[in-house]
Amino acid sequence: MQQTKYLAVALCLLWVGISNLSAQTIQVLNAADGAPISEVFIYNSSASESVLTNKQGTASLSVFEEEEAIYLQHPSFQTFATSKKQLREMDFRIFLQEKVVQMDEVLVSGNKWEQDRREVPNQIMRISAKEITLGNPQTSADLLAQTGEVFVQKSQLGGGSPMIRGFSANSVLIVVDGIRMNNPIYRSGNLQNILNIDANFLESAEVVLGPGSVIYGSDALGGVMDFHTANPEYSDSTTWRTGVLTRFSSANQELTASAQLAISTQRVSWILGGSYSDFNDLRTGLNGLGDPDRFGERNWYVQRVNGIDSIFQNPNGAVQVFSGFRTYSGFSKTKIRLADGLELRGVSMYNTTSDVPRYDRLIERRNGTPRNAEWYYGPQTWWFNALTLYHYRPTPLYDEMKVALGYQDYQESRNDRRFESTTLRSRTEDVDVFSFNADFDKILSETHQLFYGAEMTTNTIGSSGTVTDIDTGETDSTSTRYPDGGSTYSTLAAYLSHKWHPWETGTLTTGIRYSYVDLLARFSGQFFDFPWDSIPLSTGALNGSIGLAQRVGASWQVNALLSTGFRAPNIDDIGKVFDSEPGNVVVPNPGLRPEYVYNAELGLRYTAAEKVDLQLTGFYAWYIDAMVRREFTLDGRDSLIYDGTLSQVEAIVNAAQARIFGLSATATVRMGKHLSAKGTFTWTDGYDLDGRVPLRHTPPAFGR
Repeated sequence: MQQTKYLAVALCLLWVGISNLSAQTIQVLNAADGAPISEVFIYNSSASESVLTNKQGTASLSVFEEEEAIYLQHPSFQTFATSKKQLREMDFRIFLQEKVVQMDEVLVSGNKWEQDRREVPNQIMRISAKEITLGNPQTSADLLAQTGEVFVQKSQLGGGSPMIRGFSANSVLIVVDGIRMNNPIYRSGNLQNILNIDANFLESAEVVLGPGSVIYGSDALGGVMDFHTANPEYSDSTTWRTGVLTRFSSANQELTASAQLAISTQRVSWILGGSYSDFNDLRTGLNGLGDPDRFGERNWYVQRVNGIDSIFQNPNGAVQVFSGFRTYSGFSKTKIRLADGLELRGVSMYNTTSDVPRYDRLIERRNGTPRNAEWYYGPQTWWFNALTLYHYRPTPLYDEMKVALGYQDYQESRNDRRFESTTLRSRTEDVDVFSFNADFDKILSETHQLFYGAEMTTNTIGSSGTVTDIDTGETDSTSTRYPDGGSTYSTLAAYLSHKWHPWETGTLTTGIRYSYVDLLARFSGQFFDFPWDSIPLSTGALNGSIGLAQRVGASWQVNALLSTGFRAPNIDDIGKVFDSEPGNVVVPNPGLRPEYVYNAELGLRYTAAEKVDLQLTGFYAWYIDAMVRREFTLDGRDSLIYDGTLSQVEAIVNAAQARIFGLSATATVRMGKHLSAKGTFTWTDGYDLDGRVPLRHTPPAFGR
């Protein structure tokens, strides 16, 4: 009888505890449609206690006192202040109002962890999932171009080379899910590697305008393009979701089909997707058609008929014959909740293309006849894999941690055949990239926070060359584009960044990074009589930054930033042999050093009643020891025979000093709940101090 009494009392106490806990559970809903809001940050005035709502929009408030102020914050909704007592009167159900303009987005690319935009001094442009869906871009290059804040160069349909603040190609960095995509054969000429990132599988993207070497290392001279792949969501029950996209575009008769399947459970979520795009020949605009100096007009083309290269008249000069290509993509991402605060994510992306014609080479003439019968890039194949472990439980060393292992396999080739020749020359490159990244953040106090980490990469480069007689099928070896004995390229780096709130309205961010680069290029001597059989290079660079984000009243913010960037010589710079144009040949230069940029920028932002967002940023950059192509001597000779032609010897050297400056402006105005207008304008200028020659990658003024 006594035991029964104790059991009854225990059950009553348990019921009271459960009831009390249930009574302290808040549910946060969208006032527009009543949908639950996940990831709402709920915290007290001192930020000593905080919780996040789950996918059902609920969270326990047991850590908060009855009378203390509680704040509910979400990037897409208006911040709401209340107390537990007031929430009890509302039956612990609260409806948040959507922000008219999402002014204070959470940004990741500033230091690889989420931050309030108001605390970031860098100029960062964000592309949301809604904007990707609305823009419906054909490629990731088009995705950036649609923003009006990144200029994209296209000399052919299968191209797309972003230009940021006067830099392009291997001087701007591409990052996918925190892992650098740039590899040692990225060239200084325009690149189309961004096309390997299928926009159909992206959740968002961010672009850091200006040097980003403190956090991301080499190549981030002009900026960083940080792409985030789609994230599968967890679910309390097993759920399935499918999606299909089809698209037709008249300008190039594009046909695209993409499909996704997502499976979610409480601890495992998975996305599988695939897409196919067929881009037919591009059609140009009709303005100026018939002008002999008009680029892009295609009045003739070469086609081989019965073993003979023949010239045909194009019945429609607006159609760029032999400019089309196809792409194939696959995507898979898995999230596994190993324990509370511990998560494992694995992502795999595969993208390849058909042959991609190099249109500008197909319209070249020599002595009145076509120079090339064929010139195309072979299939450009990129296989990206990453396995990342996230830990969100505070420890003495960090509050959040992510460690990533990555592997990429990249293949490309160049294929060309002269007009009326039966010899097809093919040069093929294969790059294997292994990477390790570790990133941490630690809140030291209410006003101090540290971000730190390390990165290690190793690259192996293979290069081969063949010539094939297209009539007989006979093959032979020929000179390679990169060192034929194989090359390696390795990096090791560590960084530290500190965020400090010296006063309530100001945020000061400082950072430092040291990067070490080791390169070895080997030559067999089979094709070129170089005075060396290998080129070793070991170099390092120290980079830093300091920036202030100062909030003035409720509407104004002033950003000031000083930062540095660097680019270490890669295999393309130091070991390439190629014809830059007829009569000129570029040879390796073992004396190459890193190039640097020193950047100063000032930004101003004005927001009004969450209906207006105006931003203006100006910058000035000193470009030091720039790697440029100049006349050179090889073993005392200023010319050599290359592909049967006596050619002037050139090399990449540290010869240029330059100045780059510009400004950009964006304006967003919300005119109603479902109507807004946005305008952008960017002006960039720059010159080489040697003769004040305009810089190669400085775009004209642009915007939208």
